[in-house]
Amino acid sequence: MPPVADAATDTAEVGPAPADAAAVDTSAMDASDGRAPVWSASTSGTTIGLNGVWGSGPSDVWAVGGGGTIIHWNGATWTGIQSPSAVSLLAVWGSGPSDVWAVGDAVVHWNGTSWSAFPISPVVTLRGVWGTGPSDVWTVGSGGKIFHFNGSAWSPSSSNATKILYGVWGSGADDVFAVGEAGTILHWGGAVWAPSVTSGSTTTDYFCASGSAANDVWAGGGTIQHFNGASWSFFESFVITPLRGLWIAAPSDGWAVGTNGVLFHWKPNAWSSVASNTTGTFSAVWGNAPNDVWAVGEKGTILHYE
Repeated sequence: MPPVADAATDTAEVGPAPADAAAVDTSAMDASDGRAPVWSASTSGTTIGLNGVWGSGPSDVWAVGGGGTIIHWNGATWTGIQSPSAVSLLAVWGSGPSDVWAVGDAVVHWNGTSWSAFPISPVVTLRGVWGTGPSDVWTVGSGGKIFHFNGSAWSPSSSNATKILYGVWGSGADDVFAVGEAGTILHWGGAVWAPSVTSGSTTTDYFCASGSAANDVWAGGGTIQHFNGASWSFFESFVITPLRGLWIAAPSDGWAVGTNGVLFHWKPNAWSSVASNTTGTFSAVWGNAPNDVWAVGEKGTILHYE
């Protein structure tokens, strides 16, 4: 995931949406109380750009950003957590409440009590992280670098790629996709990383990947493609600005976020724009459930869909 602002400062002059802002998605009457979920601003307590978001449940959500920023949602408020790093963190993922990884210009790990540094060699900026469990975690980054964690140590995994890799997602241990610069999409089938043939060549950058199953995978950036388990196809018509984050809940439900405050909802079989009431860049989106979704971005901006 590319940072939402300069990694050295992370102070893009775009503020969060007003506290009373709310964007209604009238297509999704699926909240538990029967009302339509809405996007509304959530006070983050920071003005630093946030680059990644992930949680283990509705009362355990993490967001990371510039300057080693780490904040935590306990179901009621966001709180700053002591970080072992002073450099930018670009992505976060975990297998559970006591096993969370954040990567960027450093690698740090949460064990349920505290965050600690967990260096990887060679040193490289890492931009995406994902796994299937505590002993099967992937991270990707600059120069086509890919590393795998086996439960005790990180080790490099040959990608035969040189372009920056921004995102990683999989449906299982032997079905993982890494996406990146200049249309790069790689696939791990359990033995080696190899190029995944897309529907036509593209030089656009892919910044994010997500899916709900082996036959429902999305790659987003300057355009967006979908993999149905056999082939990739473009969904270009709705992409008016680069997409920075994807979260797919199901084959008929998902979210994409990007620059200029764009929010797109996939439900069903078409992408539609939803107002965010901000023009700032969103860098990442993650959900605990279809009616419990978080988007994070510039200058501490956080929106919550509930």
